[in-house]
Amino acid sequence: MAVGAIAVSGMSTASENAVPGDALYGVKRSTERAQLALASSDVSRGQLYLDFARTRIVEATALRGDSD
Repeated sequence: MAVGAIAVSGMSTASENAVPGDALYGVKRSTERAQLALASSDVSRGQLYLDFARTRIVEATALRGDSD
């Protein structure tokens, strides 16, 4: 069980910088959904949504090739 937990946390960490099209992007999105499911309040869930939106903007910028 511990080995599985370590493997999952390792994949989550490895997928942190994944962008759409990367092999680990699905893992990244699954991790985000799990974070939302475990959020303790509407406020913390809202903060997560804002953080994820910022992440999507960074990903879109990276895919477009902008450096701004």
